Amino acid sequence: MLAQPDGRRLRARRNQSSRGLYVHGPAGRGKSWLAQAYFDEATVPKTRVHFHNFFDELHLRVHDSRDDPRALESALSELLGPSRLLFFDEFHVHDSGDARLLTRLLEFVFARQLTVLVTSNYAPESLLPNPIWHHTFESGIAMIKNHLDVFHLDGPHRLPDAVTTPHHGLRVRQVADRFGAR
Repeated sequence: MLAQPDGRRLRARRNQSSRGLYVHGPAGRGKSWLAQAYFDEATVPKTRVHFHNFFDELHLRVHDSRDDPRALESALSELLGPSRLLFFDEFHVHDSGDARLLTRLLEFVFARQLTVLVTSNYAPESLLPNPIWHHTFESGIAMIKNHLDVFHLDGPHRLPDAVTTPHHGLRVRQVADRFGAR
């Protein structure tokens, strides 16, 4: 269990179908640091991607195979390889075309039962915030909520030095074990 600054304990809410974690909150709160610590402890085949870079590469590969009806699935298989853990850092959606592509990507990874770890400055409901297009990503948001535990990380802009205690590695390993990444 994690403790909040006021001493109250956080209880993880888990669906039986949960396969990962979506951590969101303001910039500079330690989301990427925390997710990276978890990722480093995972002993399964894994892939860590920055969201922008991944989408750039995905667009290129799909474009190169645009005549293949399975271009997206082939590109995703190539990019993810044998990974059982996928870490998306800086996840966001602002474009309706990317929303449709991302929905298919989520279907792909959840169908293959990959553990998905996400950091974002946006809560799932705030993805693709434009009210004209938001409906195009509602199924993606539903998948995120159904397959990932959603955790809002807030607090001071910089984490105190006390966060890196001698027990830090043990706690990260316990979290990794809990989400099946070890």
